[in-house]
Amino acid sequence: MQLNELNNEKLSSLVEMIRLTKPEELTCDDLLAYVATYADACVKDLPVPVGSEPVQQHLSICSECMEEFQSLVNVLRLR
Repeated sequence: MQLNELNNEKLSSLVEMIRLTKPEELTCDDLLAYVATYADACVKDLPVPVGSEPVQQHLSICSECMEEFQSLVNVLRLR
């Protein structure tokens, strides 16, 4: 994206993403170690596993991981 392609909506979106970013957070690769347990708890309506805050944080800001998480949840519901 070139600077001249930024409009107010895109700029606001970028600022919001920066605001939501925490100093230490999971990367997409890191998320893979935790997402199955988190998804299983969500599907079974169990309490969110202790320490899941980084998983929730990452899913709230990463649309690609959220899409994969939703697919995993859908598969788990079919069982």
